[in-house]
Amino acid sequence: MHAESNPSDDRSIAILENDAGDATLQELAAALRSFNNDETAELLALLRLGRGDCARDDWAGALEQTRGIGRDEALRRLVGTPMLGDLLEEGLASCGYSCSDLEEGHL
Repeated sequence: MHAESNPSDDRSIAILENDAGDATLQELAAALRSFNNDETAELLALLRLGRGDCARDDWAGALEQTRGIGRDEALRRLVGTPMLGDLLEEGLASCGYSCSDLEEGHL
């Protein structure tokens, strides 16, 4: 981050540094590792929906493609995806859900 930069200007982009000791990265990786294989495949499929790689009506196909991805590769893909949260939110929206639905336990 440059000296003249600040979080409101750079949209807090520096929060995830490419550093193995980065606490935010470690926290995200630990949270993702807590998911079982089915949950990880669903996250990857949701990411595909959010990116527009597939349509909602091909959810079964997206899931089938992501089930064959190993856990280490899945973690690498998820952690390495810029704007992961936004894309997962878009994937949820394409299925007719919102993050509020999740928070309120409606899913």
